Amino acid sequence: MILILGGTTEGRIAARTLEEAGKPFYYSTKGDEQEVTMHHGIRLHGAMDKLDLERCCREHNIQLLVDAAHPFAIQLHQTVEKVAHTLNLLVIRFERIYPPRDEEHITWCDDFEDAIRQIRKEDIFTLLALTGVQSIAKLKPLWQESACCYFRILNRESSRRLAEREGFPKKYLHYYHAGEDERILLQRLHPEAILIKESGLSGGFNEKVEAALQEGIRIFAIRRPPMPGSFMIVNGEHGLRRMIEKHLVNRRNYPYLYELKTSLYKIGVRQWRMFTIFPVGRAASHPEFQLTDEEFTGLMDFIKEIRKEGKIHLSYGCEGFLGKYEGEVRDSFFACNAGVTVGSILIDGSISACPSIRSDFHQGNIYRDNFMQVWEERFQPFRNRDWMKKDACGDCSFFRYCEGNGMHLRDENGNLLFCHSKRLAP
Repeated sequence: MILILGGTTEGRIAARTLEEAGKPFYYSTKGDEQEVTMHHGIRLHGAMDKLDLERCCREHNIQLLVDAAHPFAIQLHQTVEKVAHTLNLLVIRFERIYPPRDEEHITWCDDFEDAIRQIRKEDIFTLLALTGVQSIAKLKPLWQESACCYFRILNRESSRRLAEREGFPKKYLHYYHAGEDERILLQRLHPEAILIKESGLSGGFNEKVEAALQEGIRIFAIRRPPMPGSFMIVNGEHGLRRMIEKHLVNRRNYPYLYELKTSLYKIGVRQWRMFTIFPVGRAASHPEFQLTDEEFTGLMDFIKEIRKEGKIHLSYGCEGFLGKYEGEVRDSFFACNAGVTVGSILIDGSISACPSIRSDFHQGNIYRDNFMQVWEERFQPFRNRDWMKKDACGDCSFFRYCEGNGMHLRDENGNLLFCHSKRLAP
């Protein structure tokens, strides 16, 4: 499962990219104000610290993180880095595109403290800050001593509450209007300078700079903070799609596993979790997404070899009982906890376990059922799996360990799509 950390234009693009794959994923934002249309994505709201994010990843079987949050969300990026290290997850940073830094017309600042210092040094009295409502607190030493420090913020109640909580005067607040010419506000306020963040093309950086230059207004800009070195950075929708597919092992990238390992090691990756694509949705009609039995066995041998080498801690995802490779290719033994310790409420209110499981196994809906009652009284197909003792599982000696493989690998009739153990060479 993939978790997107969004709330930005890049987050919306990332969600659209994964929607095209037709498989479930999670999309997380701090607030609930961004509108994102999703059919397969599952929306999560609320700020998460390290413990919250780690719990979220464990509960939802997250195997890949896509950080598409704002470039200045420093605390979030650091939290993602720590959780990824703890859980052996890869992180794709879906980055914005940034124009070259103009050293001639822009005064660059390292952070907000440096911006305050440089603005004071230049005796700027009338300033328009285009750095967002979150920066009101960071620039408090500046606006408390200046009679003409304006802020432009989003026109929503949460932004107004935050500005009020910091004690910022309402009369100096102005609101962002999508599509409005940046020069209109500059011509109305006549500031000596503007303060902006290096927010990239999608953040309107060029438009702000161009408008200020046309009006003869000085520009102070805060450099974007560096991303953690372990993040794999991509730009653009196609780059994101290629990177995601690259880390879902399939027949196209299988021959390049050693080259991929070398590349990851060179950029500082020391924790790597690998998983294969199961034949559901679009993947079911594309044979190249599925490894042959020989390749699947080779993948297990590759993981075992890299773990023994010790340079990168590589592990296979939680999916599937792996016979003789159990204990060799991941840190824990296989167990499908869907409906046992894992429950979920899907976007339409359906009560299920892992979101990858077919709707045929939904146990109710929160709009007509009590979740706790459903959890206590239903989920029998998940908790007593004797019904799975048929076909390939009927006379299998491994059934007591495997218990019919993962629930997400059962079709609408309860038949097993494939058995990991039987795919492995003896």
